Amino acid sequence: MCPEDELAIARREMIALIDNGRTTSRFSKKRPTHWSPYEVICPETGQVFTAFSCWSFVRQLLVDAHPMTVVRLDVPPGAKGFVMKVLGAEGCPEIYIKLQIGQGLLVGRSFHNSYPEN
Repeated sequence: MCPEDELAIARREMIALIDNGRTTSRFSKKRPTHWSPYEVICPETGQVFTAFSCWSFVRQLLVDAHPMTVVRLDVPPGAKGFVMKVLGAEGCPEIYIKLQIGQGLLVGRSFHNSYPEN
């Protein structure tokens, strides 16, 4: 399967999980997260994201086929993640989003302003 097909399949699965309310961003040692929507300004509204609006934003990015790369996660070792970097609001940094599909859930691993090490 070519990488584009893999991403298209992953996008469809992620959209379905969001539509069915099968999302989490809960931190655990087995699945650490940095999910901070309240610290990120929405480029569309100029307001901070909420727990709900950040998932709506992610869903729209997936529908719009926003560029996304596949990464290997450190925790759990070798698991597959999907990263999107999105233009932030005026005067704000990029938004860094990392997602993981697993066990019937879409796991929000990262949603925060992008830092140089991202």
